[in-house]
Amino acid sequence: MDAEDLLRRYAAGERDFRGIDLRGADLSGVILEGVALRMVNLCSVNLRGASLRNCYCEESGLISADLSSTNLERAVLVDVVLENADLSNANLRGASLSESSLIGANLALANLSGASLSIVRLLYANLSGAIFRNTILSEVDFDSANLRDADFRGARDASIDDIYIFATYLRYAPVKPINLNRIEKGGAIFCNTILPDGSICNDGCEQT
Repeated sequence: MDAEDLLRRYAAGERDFRGIDLRGADLSGVILEGVALRMVNLCSVNLRGASLRNCYCEESGLISADLSSTNLERAVLVDVVLENADLSNANLRGASLSESSLIGANLALANLSGASLSIVRLLYANLSGAIFRNTILSEVDFDSANLRDADFRGARDASIDDIYIFATYLRYAPVKPINLNRIEKGGAIFCNTILPDGSICNDGCEQT
């Protein structure tokens, strides 16, 4: 199926596109709402400027996809592979990203306010300027991620209601104390990073 076929079926009222192969498709600027994309191959797809609001995406591949400036507000992205994807400036407010892999993804200036990230891998991701206000972070791996200018105000764990920075993870207990030695040893890069309690961490600025 190509992009034209998808849009034709969508216009006809179809919303379940289970198992379709859209590798390399150009869906830039399209508007899809309430669509179910289960087991869909979207590798290297161009979704720049598209709107996938309230869409459900399960066990799909979006490796190296161009999702920059895409509206993914309240989208459910379950067990999705978004490695090396471009999500810069994307709207992910209220989105669910449980058990997804975003290794090496570019989320610079992305808005993840109120999103739910549970068991998410953000290793080596570019999160500079990303907004995580009131985001739920449960077992999220930020190893070697760039957190320069990122805003984590109000971020918390779903069951603990508080998180702390421990080595390369943001998880589980009071925000302070921060183990600066562990942060500096190959962990996430903190520079002008706003922590959940509103304090600012600049201890990794020399790495940027």
